[in-house]
Amino acid sequence: MKEIEILEDEKINECNEIINLPVNFVVVGEIDVNDIKIYIKQNVYKEIEKFSKEDTSHERGGILIGDYAEINNKKNVIISGFIEARYTDASASTLTFTHETWNYIHKEHERLYPEKKILGWQHTHPNYGIFLSDYDIFIQKNFFNLSWQIAYVVDPIAGTRGFFQWKNDKVEKTNGFYIFDDVENKIDIKQVKSYEKRKKVSLCFITRIFLTTILLILTVYFGIQKFNEISSINTQITSEKDELVQKLKQSNELIQKLQQEDNLSKTTRQDNVEITNDTLKLKVYTIKEGDTLNEICKKNNIEYAKNKSTILKINDIENEDEIYFGQTLYLPLD
Repeated sequence: MKEIEILEDEKINECNEIINLPVNFVVVGEIDVNDIKIYIKQNVYKEIEKFSKEDTSHERGGILIGDYAEINNKKNVIISGFIEARYTDASASTLTFTHETWNYIHKEHERLYPEKKILGWQHTHPNYGIFLSDYDIFIQKNFFNLSWQIAYVVDPIAGTRGFFQWKNDKVEKTNGFYIFDDVENKIDIKQVKSYEKRKKVSLCFITRIFLTTILLILTVYFGIQKFNEISSINTQITSEKDELVQKLKQSNELIQKLQQEDNLSKTTRQDNVEITNDTLKLKVYTIKEGDTLNEICKKNNIEYAKNKSTILKINDIENEDEIYFGQTLYLPLD
């Protein structure tokens, strides 16, 4: 069986610029020395808090922008910008980035933060906690899979939040993070209050009984509503899980097919692609706006006519014209 070598962008394009870590910060939670150190600037933290509360009937999200530095073998991400994800398909429990979403994000990234990196993504979980669903993990694995890229989840109703990192090849929640600002600025982060203080009102005994009865009725009503909402969310998650299982099954079938064809070493396949090397080296390429397969091959010094059928098969593409902006391609280097 042949080896397939993936050349990751993180290893090819290493950043040699010097990044200074913040010195004016406060700690949220508990910092684990084995976690990625995550710094988020005070104004960005407050912007995301406000953004998350503007609509609690649907999930909302965006992209985290900033710098990455590895110091003493420890990963550090410094979040200094945020781009709202517009033109998404959103419901109470799902958030999908469309082609229009990615087009907008890349244009804003180039316009506002041309020298900064995409560090990860953020989205809300209105009133159902801080975690990553199977679909969220699918997004993390396919769009934010570099070892230092993160996810940030905010529950604007419960007033909770948390970061997720790549750790031991798995996506895990961090124990804490830092909120920072410039040295001359004071960090002023207020705790989220569950209830506002109310003026004391003197009520007679009968009025108190009446209010208590109303409260019980409302509790039962909203309990039923919440149960129905959770049932709907569980149904949606089950559907998404089945879809992911199907995609994984198709991917396994493609891998098995490639392995079977690899056993035909030094023989010509039906699509006239010949493999004679012991190692098939692949390069990761993200399709840009206006790209065609022919132009992509020219950029990467790949002979288009000779490698066309191989590229289509590796990437499971039926029509060379049906590629889209933001799609990940695997290109043969040999």
